[in-house]
Amino acid sequence: MKTKIPQEPLKIGLLGENVLVRHAADGTSSIISSLVTDDVKKAVASLNEQNKRCEELRRQSEAATELRNLEAQKVEQFLRSVRDVVNANFPNQPKKLTEYGFEVDETTAKAAVKK
Repeated sequence: MKTKIPQEPLKIGLLGENVLVRHAADGTSSIISSLVTDDVKKAVASLNEQNKRCEELRRQSEAATELRNLEAQKVEQFLRSVRDVVNANFPNQPKKLTEYGFEVDETTAKAAVKK
């Protein structure tokens, strides 16, 4: 028989908490009394707190990324408009865009290579 110990910190913390609950329920008859020290109890509690903190930070990161992406879409649309207006006003001067900070590649698309 094999008993797997989880590898993920979240599952490790939950299992540690379950073991400590069982230990407390068994009271003085607990067979793991010699293993349960204050350091172990603190480590389990700390791990579970860190797991909660990590989850909250992950949610905040997702929300921040979503907001960032919305702003990037707005700015991208603005940049497309700037590009179009400059190109419309200077149709024969594509390098005019470089004055606005754009990178201009004047090479045309390569024709398909014949075999």
